[in-house]
Amino acid sequence: DGGQDADLEALQHGHQALAEVLQRRLGLLAQRLQLLGGLGVVLRQAAAALLERLQARGQPLAQVVAVGR
Repeated sequence: DGGQDADLEALQHGHQALAEVLQRRLGLLAQRLQLLGGLGVVLRQAAAALLERLQARGQPLAQVVAVGR
């Protein structure tokens, strides 16, 4: 039947379009996760460098934390 064929074709097109959208969204999500991972590395490095500087100046970490509150 021609109507069923048209319905099946429309369904297949919809499925393909949905798959493409999901694939793009997954790609964007992966990029964002990679960016956040890189940001985490940078922040950890900055925190480690700051801690080294504070320790080099002889400031105890507890004092720094208390002042920061």
